Amino acid sequence: MEESYSIAELVSDLGGQLGLWIGASMLSIVEFISFLVSISCYGVNLTKTDVELKGRNKVDRSPSKASIYDASKENIDSIAAVPTVQV
Repeated sequence: MEESYSIAELVSDLGGQLGLWIGASMLSIVEFISFLVSISCYGVNLTKTDVELKGRNKVDRSPSKASIYDASKENIDSIAAVPTVQV
């Protein structure tokens, strides 16, 4: 009677599966550590931003309607001032 599955094939398959699962688990550990570092950095930056904002006066930083109007008027004037070449 012939062996359909030899001991060498069994050890080879077990080693391959073990390597696959250990590699996958190591990758998961590295990704988890990377995730924790990212979350920590985000938390530190968020806290730093909150502290900086608490120390400043609250100023409306949005552009006023007048400044938007002036900017669009300047753009229209600059377009109208472009010289044209007649052929």
